Amino acid sequence: MNFEEFMIALDNQRVVNPDFARQTPSDEQEYNRVYQHQNGQSNIARQRFEAIMKAYELGLVDMNGILIMK
Repeated sequence: MNFEEFMIALDNQRVVNPDFARQTPSDEQEYNRVYQHQNGQSNIARQRFEAIMKAYELGLVDMNGILIMK
């Protein structure tokens, strides 16, 4: 999946792969806390993590944490 397809999938807000649709894993949430600690809690950091959470919810991320190929 290229970046444009990823953005379209996020905008459509429909589950792409129900087998992968899930809440954001705790390790990804912890990584985000570290990221914000090191880079600040900016609007960009918030938008970045919102996109990550939505990607998990829509089944765009496989069980290994890799963006699906579609």
